[in-house]
Amino acid sequence: MQERTEAMGHCHALARPGRGDHADWPAWACTGMVLGACCLANASLARAQAVHRYDQQGQGHLQDKDSAESTLMVNTKMVHLDMVLDEVEIVGQVWFKNIPNQGCKVASRVPEKQCCGVRIFNLTTAAHAHRTCQTRLPMSSLAWRSHHQCVCQTGQQVFLLVASAHMAPSSRFSLAPRCSFLLTAALLVLLLSHGAHGHGAGLSSSFYDGSCPGTRDIVRRVIQDARVADARIPASLIRLHFHDCFVNGCDGSLLLDDDPQAAIMTEKNVPANDNSARGFGVVDNIKRALEHACPGVVSCADILALAAEISVELAGGPSWTVPLGRRDGTTTNIESAKNLPSPFDPLETLQEKFRNLGLDDTDLVALQGAHTFGRAQCQFTQRNCTAGQSEGALVNLDGVTPDVFDNKYYGNLLRGHAQLPSDQVMLSDPIAAGTTAPIVRRFSGNQKDFFRNFAASMVKMGNISPLTGRDGDIRKNCRRVNKEPY
Repeated sequence: MQERTEAMGHCHALARPGRGDHADWPAWACTGMVLGACCLANASLARAQAVHRYDQQGQGHLQDKDSAESTLMVNTKMVHLDMVLDEVEIVGQVWFKNIPNQGCKVASRVPEKQCCGVRIFNLTTAAHAHRTCQTRLPMSSLAWRSHHQCVCQTGQQVFLLVASAHMAPSSRFSLAPRCSFLLTAALLVLLLSHGAHGHGAGLSSSFYDGSCPGTRDIVRRVIQDARVADARIPASLIRLHFHDCFVNGCDGSLLLDDDPQAAIMTEKNVPANDNSARGFGVVDNIKRALEHACPGVVSCADILALAAEISVELAGGPSWTVPLGRRDGTTTNIESAKNLPSPFDPLETLQEKFRNLGLDDTDLVALQGAHTFGRAQCQFTQRNCTAGQSEGALVNLDGVTPDVFDNKYYGNLLRGHAQLPSDQVMLSDPIAAGTTAPIVRRFSGNQKDFFRNFAASMVKMGNISPLTGRDGDIRKNCRRVNKEPY
């Protein structure tokens, strides 16, 4: 026992899944850089007991009553954990990082806006602070693949960053099966002062240059054809990308249909998407064209990112370089989808929902500017439906140039003519004067400024929690998960 404990003082550790009855449980470890600490791991735990935790001020606690759920409060720089471990093989590294504010609670009973998180990386991308989270995080839910993820809020939430890599055999360390002993590890909690969640580590604009060099041209050609038949398609496609990235990150989960055999419940039927999200047939056509040209190469998540950029460009808006290399998620997240921004959200709620994804007020105002083209059902507008109109009757979001991407949307806000209540609040809400209203006025007077910021915000949004490397899959059909992963 003494020999094993001493060996852990200088190892770089991350438990590898695949052993024991709970191979999908997480790995916890430290690099040994704090107080000469030993490694802390938790992978195939039959019973994990976090029995004590304290910080420099002696505040907060971590306890696990039933081994499956725990409560974590972290507000200072040092964390001390005692864990009972069992059957672990260690091969990588782990950091804890803290963003000071109200901490993080983890349990099924906790409000969903409080969250912790985990993300698994390859060594080559570990330097990027890609921060992801889950609204509820029982220990057993932290699978090796990073599914069911949202993104924690900069300046408020706690998260766990995990880096995995194939280490040299000499750096590996294994605990004997069923040894069940207590390890104590002091983990450094770093304070982050800035940066958006999901830096898009592993994404590159040249990702398909070798494997599918005509990708953008194929996507553009299909959208051009679809736009001739339906002028609404560009606005519909950018909305799909938006609603995809706001749930689980940009992983194409919105495209999945119900599939009881795969335990998939579609996000298409939540209130924000039901009878509203559209353009799925165009995505299907793009996917078929790409599968014909480059089978099994381009992900559905990347199709949405490219389709959004091309749709804006075809409608007269800006073009931007799209980082690529996302992989597709293999599950959906209905609860998170229910919390998509609503046409009736007050400004404070909108700001919170955007901040939870690492998006600031400029991103909020710029991305809402996508309402400069397209239509909405009259039931969602400020003026509601006129006599004789059904709730599904369509209203132009911009009455002057409904199919053109320009900055007239902001002029409409200044005149009080926004169709959606959630648009007008960016100018009329009492808290708007010191937050969003100046940005609305700026974009109204300078279309180039709006275009530049919109493009930057789209890239930022598109980098939210992408699945890269071995995470996720490349779906053959965007509506269904593969029977066998690519």
